[in-house]
Amino acid sequence: MSEISFNPFDPEFRKDPHPFYDRLRAEQPIHKTPLGFVVLTRYDDVVNTLRNNDFSRDIELNANLPETPTRKFKRENVRSKSILNLDPPDHTRLRRLVSKSFTPSAIERLRPRIQELVDASLANAKRTGKIELVEELAFPVPF
Repeated sequence: MSEISFNPFDPEFRKDPHPFYDRLRAEQPIHKTPLGFVVLTRYDDVVNTLRNNDFSRDIELNANLPETPTRKFKRENVRSKSILNLDPPDHTRLRRLVSKSFTPSAIERLRPRIQELVDASLANAKRTGKIELVEELAFPVPF
């Protein structure tokens, strides 16, 4: 059995990640990557990790980990202090501030703008015969 090497930037992986994930789940469901992060492939492992306060989302708290390009990028970018990368109590405080913007009624009010953006993106794709999903659809939709 050959060694499993996880690289989400590999074109072959990006073309079809499912066989890789199937193998990883069967052979190494908790996999430490050469890039310096851990991949969890089982639902229960993910849930337990997210609920366990021994694990931090704050990259600055993991200063003892080796520097990798991914860690350096996160550390040097504003996103390193995003609500997604914070632990309680900072995460909880910020979540309280923004939670009203994510109620079902607030999200429903966004529907017309989202529909407009999606329709324009799909019309452009139909006209040109191609679409760059992240750049032309996923990125604009939240705005």
